[in-house]
Amino acid sequence: MVKIAFTAVLLTISAPLLAAVSAMVDQDKIDETQVVMLSVAVSGSQNYSEPDWTVLDNDFHLAARSQHRENVEIVNGRVKRILSWEVYLIPKRAGSLTIPSFRFGNEETDPITIVVSEIDPELRRQINEHVFFETTITPQEPYVQAAIHVTRRLYYSNSVQVRPEQFGPLSIEEALVVEIGDVKRSFSVRGDSHHNVLIRRSVVFAERSGELTIPASQVLVRLSIGTRDVTLPIFSESKVLRILPIPNDYPVDQNWFPASDVRISDSLDTSDLEGLSVGDSILREVEITAIDSHSTGIPEVVLNTHDSIRQYPDPPQLSDAALVDSVVGKRVQSETLLLTKPGAVEIPQTEVTWWDPQDKQIKQTIIEPRVINVASGLLGDSVEDQAVGANVPLGSEQDAENLASSRFLLPPWQVLVFLCVFLGLMVALLVLFVSRRHWPFGKEPMAPAIGLIRKRLKSRHPSEVKNAMADWLVAHLQVTRVEALQILSSNVEAERILNHLNESIFNERQYT
Repeated sequence: MVKIAFTAVLLTISAPLLAAVSAMVDQDKIDETQVVMLSVAVSGSQNYSEPDWTVLDNDFHLAARSQHRENVEIVNGRVKRILSWEVYLIPKRAGSLTIPSFRFGNEETDPITIVVSEIDPELRRQINEHVFFETTITPQEPYVQAAIHVTRRLYYSNSVQVRPEQFGPLSIEEALVVEIGDVKRSFSVRGDSHHNVLIRRSVVFAERSGELTIPASQVLVRLSIGTRDVTLPIFSESKVLRILPIPNDYPVDQNWFPASDVRISDSLDTSDLEGLSVGDSILREVEITAIDSHSTGIPEVVLNTHDSIRQYPDPPQLSDAALVDSVVGKRVQSETLLLTKPGAVEIPQTEVTWWDPQDKQIKQTIIEPRVINVASGLLGDSVEDQAVGANVPLGSEQDAENLASSRFLLPPWQVLVFLCVFLGLMVALLVLFVSRRHWPFGKEPMAPAIGLIRKRLKSRHPSEVKNAMADWLVAHLQVTRVEALQILSSNVEAERILNHLNESIFNERQYT
């Protein structure tokens, strides 16, 4: 008896804390041009936040922002809040569509089914005369990692209202997508038909051979037909492409590199190479420009040199630009060349192998050989003699660095000042971190989707490992996927890992 009474008391106390939730629509049978008003309400003692309307994106367009109402009642000292929202929804297609549940605390609304019928064929024909999509894709059978040019055009008459910002970028799994500028406006005349045109150009780089789907695009439009105003979504057709693998005759010892044109410039061609002697250094910059190739797809170029020249490379610099409807990738490799012995030193020829998808041919771009006449140094005929004369101790692996640094040594007091400043900065950052303050340089890094990254890493397929690397950078640095791949490619070790993964992905090797 005591237990029953105690339970009754608990229910009495907790009853005001329980939320009463509901969701309803003004009509559950409509056609494709009609709008549904959805009302969601919750009552209780808590102040709930607005529902997450993105759960509707699969089947509906959100036609208008939610209207929020709040009433507060106080009865016998107890506060009761009644929150309600109203949104207007437009169906994305005909059929049986579902408005999913909305959760508030431990309670949730019931799902609602909306039956959407197709519009009259004659009305559909009239709509298609006023507004329609056209999508062009070239080439129809592209190679893996080669450029696929996708141009989407939305034609609409003056009786149609459309917001250009709805015409969003492409998003494709297993592909890198680069948008060529923003939405462009144009005008078209076809016979007696006059249309405004919105144009969006994209370049797609498929990361695996096989089938690749270019998804349908959609925009929400409003148009007047006779005396009737119609609001409905307009769709383009999705298209499936067959992505070709790396050709069998492409050299197995060369990185796969498809492009429509590749050009190389070498700073040695324009540098003054006269009057050089042992111990001098030369800054060499080799710039590889590839049309219809993203910068992350340009492989590292092995710059051959003479055994009397020591190379000290810098991290590569990657950039991309748009040229009409193409992507132009650029990779700049810089290195310092240290001359260690006198004589006529030849820097040998370097070849860059690539594949022309249009001609379906293997091609090469060549860096011509150069000869540098190196004179003896003032203190001897080798860099070791120069170091001994300068009283600089040399190790078997670090003689060049010691020689170079001997010319730029700082006084001890400056070194001490720099060291103190550096340590002070590190201590300040550590204090900020421990005190859980915000990151001092802009936005605080976002936590990555650890679950997704772990799932990708558990997969044995190299494409999932590559995606996990990119996902981590996207989440931590708040960059795009394109920028994440550029960051990876600018690091020597990370680029080697990427090259190995890409080779495995492009060649469709099986992993167990």
